[in-house]
Amino acid sequence: MIMKKLNDSQNKKNFIFKKFIGSFAINFSSVVLNLMVVLILTRIVTPEQLGYYFFAMALVSIATVPTVLGLPNILIRFSSKYIVEKKWGFLKGIVIRLNQIVVIMSIIIITGCYMLIVKAHSMIPALDKNTAFLSLSLIILLALSKIRTSLLRSVGSIYLSQIPDLIIKNLLILAFSVIIYYLMGVDILGIHVMIITVIAALIAFLVGQYFVWIKFPTYVNGHTAEYETKEWLLPAIPLLIAGGMKIINTKTDIIMLGMFTSSEITAVYQIVGKVGEVVLFALSAFNIILAPIISRYFYNNDFSKMQEVVTNATRVITVYSSLILVLFIICGKIILYHAFGEEYANGYSALIILSIGQFVNASLGSVALILTMTGNEKDVAKGVALAAILNIILNFILIPLLEIEGAAIATAISTVIWNLYLAFLVYKRLNIVTIPFTPKKFLKY
Repeated sequence: MIMKKLNDSQNKKNFIFKKFIGSFAINFSSVVLNLMVVLILTRIVTPEQLGYYFFAMALVSIATVPTVLGLPNILIRFSSKYIVEKKWGFLKGIVIRLNQIVVIMSIIIITGCYMLIVKAHSMIPALDKNTAFLSLSLIILLALSKIRTSLLRSVGSIYLSQIPDLIIKNLLILAFSVIIYYLMGVDILGIHVMIITVIAALIAFLVGQYFVWIKFPTYVNGHTAEYETKEWLLPAIPLLIAGGMKIINTKTDIIMLGMFTSSEITAVYQIVGKVGEVVLFALSAFNIILAPIISRYFYNNDFSKMQEVVTNATRVITVYSSLILVLFIICGKIILYHAFGEEYANGYSALIILSIGQFVNASLGSVALILTMTGNEKDVAKGVALAAILNIILNFILIPLLEIEGAAIATAISTVIWNLYLAFLVYKRLNIVTIPFTPKKFLKY
């Protein structure tokens, strides 16, 4: 019996490790492609025009939050439950209902954003009206893609869930940009980059829908859809708040730089932010595979296995993130100068500040995901809301004084505070420790 348990535990470790390696490979490819896209764009688009594009994309990111209402995490959580309990009618029902809600909300949000752009475009230096108008078409594509990604993750198709948005879309943006500029000899403006992005997002969305068609269990289609709409939507409100505040935490700096400075400074900050995201690479890879695993352990009351998985994942994440942070401290300025040009090398200080904040974020592990998958989404909402308010206040104070470095300091401080707070809540609610390399005598499980 003991040997069987040991074998089962080892098999589970091997399964998670294999999933992590696959997810890591996809995320690594995505980061490489993303950086190649950014590298090409900085060479063929002026900082001013690139700033218009990045500002519009930041607006889209914020607008997408109320569109999806926190429903992707709801889908993973309840789908995992329905799969464990074999409630196929409810699994079919939640997929139908959440897609219906997302479409309705997308139409409402797009209408509101259109009116806002009409009123505000002349007052914000980094807001180009035509680029922003075109970006609105991304809202419904990105929202439906988030639902599709969560659905594929919940049925175990971890790799396929990531390929459309992380690989195909970036690859198409890269290819189209190169073709238009180098082969056709056309000078690319911010609006041209947005057109390319919309076309790439549409193609990636269609590929993703094909993956759903081939991977969603066919036997579910034979069941009548059953609905628990009220139960599904009750957790959506705190998740909406948490998602909204998290986006505010990550996009407030871009928006406020665009308001207080120029599109050129906005572009430089966006580039160093993209480079700094490499620190979070391992955390992002683990988050993809951990969500359904954490949910199933929780519904099976298996907290000892949950602690084991969390501990092992956090240790790997911390080692990786520390190496990247050291690399940026030593070689960051050289990387920015040779990869993107002299204008972007001026963002070195901001890169280091952001990377330190992201290192703390990564080393504390998947705290928000753990709370969300265990029914503690209200705690996530409170923590992220606190950080978002602090972020807005700090950006408002520091950007006029320090410009790009001020935005980085504000974002790093708010990121550290909300992750420390959520790590405390994970321990308080679940007795799960997310701090890496914690001695076993301090672990309850």
